[in-house]
Amino acid sequence: MTPTARRALHPAEVVEAWEWLDTYCRHWATAGRDWQTLDNLGGADRVTAEAHLATLRDAGLIELQTDFRGNFVKKSL
Repeated sequence: MTPTARRALHPAEVVEAWEWLDTYCRHWATAGRDWQTLDNLGGADRVTAEAHLATLRDAGLIELQTDFRGNFVKKSL
């Protein structure tokens, strides 16, 4: 299945949230995982990020948080 076909399986707000977080939240990689954080965001961007993160949590696309507050791993679309 192509990335476009996988994205088509999700509502537009879920795809938008996934892509926004992928673009604006800082990434760092560990073996087999792409961690992201909201730590680099403030003000209106932080509010937007938290709303998008809630959208992905509701859709079941965020792995459980670790012991580092604000860090997350997005599941693939």
